[in-house]
Amino acid sequence: MSIKGRKPKINLEAPIIPGKTAAGINIGSSEKTVLAALPEPKSVEELYEGYKLIFDSIWVVIEKERVTFIGVSKGYKGRLPSGMGIGSKIRDVIKCYGDIEVGEQGSLRVVGAKDWGFDTEEWVQESKEIPKIIAAPLTKIFVHEPYD
Repeated sequence: MSIKGRKPKINLEAPIIPGKTAAGINIGSSEKTVLAALPEPKSVEELYEGYKLIFDSIWVVIEKERVTFIGVSKGYKGRLPSGMGIGSKIRDVIKCYGDIEVGEQGSLRVVGAKDWGFDTEEWVQESKEIPKIIAAPLTKIFVHEPYD
């Protein structure tokens, strides 16, 4: 239902559920459903098998006409079931979930996690050594389809 002059809003407080949802958007949702529910993106980035919709605090990847990846960043208030979220420290993630490692895409993840990951500015820009970023806050969290 569309109200004249009203633009859809992104739910910046929705929970982050690994492999399932963030920002009120579900992994696996159809392209048509998601495009109808979201406001106009700030930009669109073409990808090999789809595209990325970029908004202020989230981004959504659509491949083969369905959502495969959702990322959240600064300004996003939703949390993982554990209470972790943007701004939580790496040491708290380790305390809650266990050891972390570098995932296939170069971002960080909890050892064995196959449906979510995270980054810090320190990891991306400065140090590629996990012990050196233990006090760093999470600046990005992403959920995606589980993989083997």
